[in-house]
Amino acid sequence: MQVQVLGGLVVRLGSVTLTLGTPKQQTVLALLACNPGHLVSVDQLVDELWPENPPLSAVPNVRTYAANLRRGLESMLPGREALVRAGDGYRLMVKRTEVDVYAFRSEVRAARALTGTDEEAAAKLLDQALARWQGPMLTGVALGPALLAHVASATEDRMLAAELLAELQIRLGRYEPVLPLLRELLAREPLRERAQLLIMRALYLRNDHAGAIAAYGEARRVLRERLGIEPGAELRNLYQHIVERERRSHRNPDLGPASSAVTSESGEQPRSGSAPGRGLVWLPRAVPDFVGRDAAVEHLLTETHRVGGHAPVVHLVDGMAGSGKTSLAVHVGGQLREHYPDGGLFIDLKGHDRAEKTDGSRRDTCHRYLPDTTAGRGRGGA
Repeated sequence: MQVQVLGGLVVRLGSVTLTLGTPKQQTVLALLACNPGHLVSVDQLVDELWPENPPLSAVPNVRTYAANLRRGLESMLPGREALVRAGDGYRLMVKRTEVDVYAFRSEVRAARALTGTDEEAAAKLLDQALARWQGPMLTGVALGPALLAHVASATEDRMLAAELLAELQIRLGRYEPVLPLLRELLAREPLRERAQLLIMRALYLRNDHAGAIAAYGEARRVLRERLGIEPGAELRNLYQHIVERERRSHRNPDLGPASSAVTSESGEQPRSGSAPGRGLVWLPRAVPDFVGRDAAVEHLLTETHRVGGHAPVVHLVDGMAGSGKTSLAVHVGGQLREHYPDGGLFIDLKGHDRAEKTDGSRRDTCHRYLPDTTAGRGRGGA
């Protein structure tokens, strides 16, 4: 038997559907379904049906609703007690996973456990979980205080799951499916800053900078009109970053997002063998027509922007010799130039060339290339 509460209330076994009865009888079934296997007292049911001024016939009416539901369930499941009377209440004897809201939550928990190890599988699980929602929870059912609390909790879980799916899709370089998901979420909950930030990030990473700026303007308008507050720090920082990038791009079109120029801020070319100082970019010239690694590039850029303001960012690119690791790293380094104004450095440690291996340890190599930044530090720099 499957019990659906994510949308309208439905109980089905194969192609057979339970007749739900009167609106108050549906409320009784809904409260039982939201507490599968748990005792729901008659007093709880009375409070749900009549939050204020219950009639003198309230208890007999509740018992009538329960008896009607028990007969209907027994006709669907001969020989099985699906609704039992226990003490001064009733218990719906179904597994939690037979109620779609609990199956949804189980899939979301499994997806969260996978986010650090298998983001592709986590995204599929979240997509499957969100597909269980056929509309607002318990559509058409009269809700008392307990059911309103269940609906509010499940709806918040739905929003969090949608935001997590959007974040994973962005990490995986899939921006198009993120946009309708987030727009639907914001249509229901326009004050969610996390969703506003994610839609800005998706638009920005797919190079729709104007769309990202417009999304910020809408977020700011809604927050100011409804709450009288300004957007949070993350939204403001992303907006400022996008605007500044646009200004730089307009001032110097040759230094666009994919610029691979190897120059200092003064326009001078670094001299071979000299140590790069502050503001110098010491990177090899990038491949002019870099193609075929869009997903990897977007993943590296997204992760760098995600944590770059809070901690050092280290990426490990693994692969066989000649597979294009260096070209990928240099290409990404070129796109990140303006975010690291102190400079950029490339050190070739000759890992695959036995004839030209770098002398000394990697630490010694960094000391030779970075004399200014390592001098005077008790532990030899970083």
